[in-house]
Amino acid sequence: MTRATVLTDAEATSIAEDIGRIWFGLTGSARLPPIEDRINLVQRVTRKAREVVASRPAEA
Repeated sequence: MTRATVLTDAEATSIAEDIGRIWFGLTGSARLPPIEDRINLVQRVTRKAREVVASRPAEA
């Protein structure tokens, strides 16, 4: 995995904070998960997206 495909802790935290700003609009829930849970969500989605991209068949 190249360095460019991995989020730093600061980048993941920044994205998690942004998710906090739009949480109510995304979920309809006024209860904001702790920042650690949002960071874990960001890291999981990023990891899964990389796996999906990596599993694409080679283009001809």
